[in-house]
Order: sequence, then C-alpha cells, then structure tokens
Amino acid sequence: MPPHPDEEFFFDLQLEKKGELEAVHAFARCLTGVDDMSKEVFYEITRTSGGFQASLRIPAWSSEPYEGEVMPNEKRAKKSAAHSFKTDPKVLERSRRFPKGAKRLSDMTYLEACSKKSRVSTSL
Repeated sequence: MPPHPDEEFFFDLQLEKKGELEAVHAFARCLTGVDDMSKEVFYEITRTSGGFQASLRIPAWSSEPYEGEVMPNEKRAKKSAAHSFKTDPKVLERSRRFPKGAKRLSDMTYLEACSKKSRVSTSL
C-alpha cells in the first residue's frame, strides 16, 4: 500500500510508548517548539482528605484542565493527571499527525505573513 501523500509532512509521536510525564513534555515540546516547559506545562496539586489530586494545563493546547485521580502522594497525583492527558482522544489523534519541522515552520511563516498583511491593510 503506497504511503498517504501527506505522510512526508507529518510524524507520529507514539505517546502510547512513552511514560506519562515524558508524553506530556514531548507533546508540549512539539506543539510549542520550545524546550523549557516551565512556561508551557502547569500542574496544580491540591491536598484532599484522601491524599493529593493534580490538574494539568497546557494553554498552547487547550484551556481545559486534565484532572488526575486522588493519589497518596504528589508524584503519583501528577502522573495521574499526565495519564488523563496522554489518554485523551483528541490528544492521541493530534499526536499521531504532528507536522514535521519544515512543514510546521512553513505554516508559521505563512501565518505570520497573513498577520502582517492584515495589519498593513487595517492601518491604511
């Protein structure tokens, strides 16, 4: 079977093969193009009567948090929130067709050019 015509422009992150925290960082890194995740990935950990619960936010991806289950310690709570993200159907769908670097950069260049045109036309 011949490859899909777009396959040369996309790649599969294979999140299923990665650990929870690694999967979150790999997805965010590919989405944003930056290595420092301190401004891209946010975990909020709350102490509950049963232990700890974490929620995960990646603003570049979604405004919705990914909630983990209540766990006995903070580390496991964080992994639970990451697991919720890693197994989300929308995340999995996107992770299987991430644009390769050159394609992503050309898309960004195109979007920046459109943005500049828009600013020029509105300032006239």
